[in-house]
Amino acid sequence: MYNFYSFSGLLNLTTLSLKRNKNITAEGMSALSGLVNLLNLDLERCTSIYGGLVHLRCLSKLQALNLNCCNCITDADMEPLSELTNLKELQLSSTKVTDHGVVFLKGLHKLALLNMELCCVTAACLDSLSGPYSLLYVFLL
Repeated sequence: MYNFYSFSGLLNLTTLSLKRNKNITAEGMSALSGLVNLLNLDLERCTSIYGGLVHLRCLSKLQALNLNCCNCITDADMEPLSELTNLKELQLSSTKVTDHGVVFLKGLHKLALLNMELCCVTAACLDSLSGPYSLLYVFLL
């Protein structure tokens, strides 16, 4: 088992990939909250992080977040992401996010890429994202 709290001292870290790590839990994600210079975070296929995205709220510099295939992620997990106003890329493919969760992304005006392939979303969710956005790519199929 990994000691995720050892990350907390890496204050200058800008990129972190924990891809396919089944050992990281929502509680363990609290160790990521101190990585204030993080720009890129890859949590693809981390299937035990439900409720842990709340620990990412203070990562104000975060530009890219990959949550693809985190099938534990739901609409409720989207609320903390609303504070990540520097996000340019958000990968949510194969999560349990629906149109209701997309509403929380409304204030992410720098978002250029949103991948929600294989999610239960409809074209109606695009109404939540209309406005002064930088969105260049949206994947919904």
